[in-house]
Amino acid sequence: MNTASDRQAIRDTLDRFIERCRARDAAIAEDFAEDALLLGSEADEIVRGRAAIHAHFATIFRQPYVIKFGFGAVDVTVSGDVGWFHAEGVARLAQDGRDRSLPYRLTGVVRRAVSGWHWTLFHGSEPSQGRNG
Repeated sequence: MNTASDRQAIRDTLDRFIERCRARDAAIAEDFAEDALLLGSEADEIVRGRAAIHAHFATIFRQPYVIKFGFGAVDVTVSGDVGWFHAEGVARLAQDGRDRSLPYRLTGVVRRAVSGWHWTLFHGSEPSQGRNG
């Protein structure tokens, strides 16, 4: 089933992640499954499990900058109790009234749970300039 309401609920999960990141909200880990895998844009950002993901974001949130994501179109697909999405946009690192923008690509796999859609895979990357760019 790939209903509009399921796709919107998954988009809401992504939007909640974006807002919690901006707010440095430790509750960000609540939307991750117990066995979730997070692959960040840095070489050492490979984190498994909700508790480890919570600790990972706690470390990020102690940095002097705030991460503000902005994504254009988000492509969402649902099959039963599993959904996945792809989003292209920017990660803005805001510090002392200045923003540094980086291209950011995010793919995620989410699984339906009683409490909503939970991330099972988060894969974020900062794509480099292409050969033609």
